[in-house]
Amino acid sequence: SARFKGRQDLGYFTPESVLQDLNLSKKWHEVHQDLFEVHDSLVVKGLAYVITDEAQEKHPGRKVFTADGSVKVKVVADQFKNLMPGSRLTSIAVTANAREMENMIRKMSSDPHPSVQKLGGMFKEASLQVAPTLVKYAEKNEYLTLTKEGIGKMAESNRFQQEYPEIKEEGQLVKLVDYDHLSQEKFIAAALFQESNTSSFVEILRSIMGMSSEEKRNAIHNLLGSLGRHDVPIRSLEFAGNYLVEYPGMTYGDWREYKRHRMQTYAAKDLDVRWGYMIPPLAYEMDESKDFRFNGSVDSIKKVMGKVENLFNEVYKVDPQAAQYCVTRLHYRPAIAMFNTREAFHLINLRTGPTAHPFIRRIIWPLYDEIKKVHPILMDHLSIKMQSNGRPGRDFPWTV
Repeated sequence: SARFKGRQDLGYFTPESVLQDLNLSKKWHEVHQDLFEVHDSLVVKGLAYVITDEAQEKHPGRKVFTADGSVKVKVVADQFKNLMPGSRLTSIAVTANAREMENMIRKMSSDPHPSVQKLGGMFKEASLQVAPTLVKYAEKNEYLTLTKEGIGKMAESNRFQQEYPEIKEEGQLVKLVDYDHLSQEKFIAAALFQESNTSSFVEILRSIMGMSSEEKRNAIHNLLGSLGRHDVPIRSLEFAGNYLVEYPGMTYGDWREYKRHRMQTYAAKDLDVRWGYMIPPLAYEMDESKDFRFNGSVDSIKKVMGKVENLFNEVYKVDPQAAQYCVTRLHYRPAIAMFNTREAFHLINLRTGPTAHPFIRRIIWPLYDEIKKVHPILMDHLSIKMQSNGRPGRDFPWTV
C-alpha cells in the first residue's frame, strides 16, 4: 500500500551504476529530496485547504472530517501519494509453494535489473533452507533472457519505431481493441452444457444462435437476474468476453493498483518519462483558490517533474535499466490487458466502488462504457449489482 501518513521518504533505492558516478549520485539524492519536499508541502497545503469554506462549498460531497472531527488525511494524501518514485522502498509479504517459488527465482534471476537478480539470489538462499531439493535447480533462464533481447532487437526495426500517441487526461484513456462477438451465446451455452440431458457444446451453441434477441435476454436474466450485492457470478461467465483492452491513460500508480487483479493477463511498457504525467485534481483546485496561500500547486509539481525527467535522461545514458527507478507513479505507463466477463464484473464493481482510489476509478468507468457498447445485456446486470452498492459519482475525483 502507498497510503502512508506523514513523510514518505522512509527510504529509497539507489542503483549501483548511479552510486559509481559521484555527480550522478548527488543529483539522484537531490531530486529525491525535492520530490519528498514537494509531496509533504502539498499534503500540508491540501489539508489546510480542504477545510476552508471555499473548498467545502465547491465540493460538498467531499468528506474531509473523521467521526471524531479531525481532518481526514486520506482525502488529501490520496491525491499526492503518487509523487513517489519507482525507487521508493516498499514492504511486501509473499506466500508461495515450492513450485511457484522456483518459478519466481528463475524469473528474477533472468531479469535485466541487477537489483532484481540480487533479490532472486536472496530468495533462493532463503528457500534452500526450507526446500533444498525443490529449488536447487532454479537458475537464470536463457530462454527468458534471450527472448527479452530478441524483443528489443525487433523493436529497433523502422517498422515499429513510432512515437506513442500523446496522452491527455481529457482524451480516450481506455480502448477496447478486440472481444469475442459470441460472448453472450457462449455464456448461455456453457451454463446449459453442465446439465446431463443436454447435447454437445457445439450443438447447444448452434441452437442458441437461432434464438431471438429477446430469448437470449431472458436466458441471461435467468443466469444473472438474481445476482446480489455480494454475490459472485457463476463460472460459466468466464466463457464470455476475451476483452483485449489498451489503457493509454494508465499511470504507474494505477498500474500498481491494477496488478492486484491477478486473474487477468496483462503487460505494460517499461517505465519511462516520454509519455508525460497526470496532475492530481486537487492541485488544479488549489490553484483556482481565491486564497493565494494555496496557489502555485501545479507549478510546483511541474517544476519537480522537470527535474525528474532530466535525471531520467542523464541516468538513461549510463544505465537504461537504472533510469526506470526515478520514474514517479504519476507518470503515464500505457498497458494492455485481456480478461473474461466474469473478471470484468469483479474488476469494474470493485474499482468503481466507494473504497477504490479516485485515480483508478477514472479509467475503470470508461472501461465499463467500452464493454457496455458491445455487450449491453451483460453489463445491464453488472449495473444493477453496482447500483446496490453505494458509490461516488463517476466524475467525483476524491476518496470517499
